Amino acid sequence: MPILHIRITENSEVINLDRNIHSQNFIFKRAVVVQNPASTNVYNGGLTIKLSFLSGGLEFASNINSDEFSVAIQESQAVNDIRYDLNFSAEDISRSFQTDIFNYNKSGARPTFDANNLLYVDLYFEYDELYQYNTY
Repeated sequence: MPILHIRITENSEVINLDRNIHSQNFIFKRAVVVQNPASTNVYNGGLTIKLSFLSGGLEFASNINSDEFSVAIQESQAVNDIRYDLNFSAEDISRSFQTDIFNYNKSGARPTFDANNLLYVDLYFEYDELYQYNTY
């Protein structure tokens, strides 16, 4: 199974892939949050992540986050490695898409990415096939 790896290094960033990925079953497997433990960011317990290819209200139903998912972290740890097994059907993922990072409850300032705060967020998704073989 192919893996989609996304490294986020800004609180609002356009990610560029080398190809489109057609609509299919996706499994969110892992989030790795790397930060300076002495960070002055206020995360309120974690991060809320928005990926533009998961928009439209079709993948996430929540009373607090629309089209976003939350990643709980220990703010005092340099590396938070969180494992998931969230299965969903993604729409086509274009070569370029938007990512946005907020603190856990989306209140106050957005997290800062720099050497003294949040360094990066890695997301790993597993999916069925790299190429679209069923083209009728």
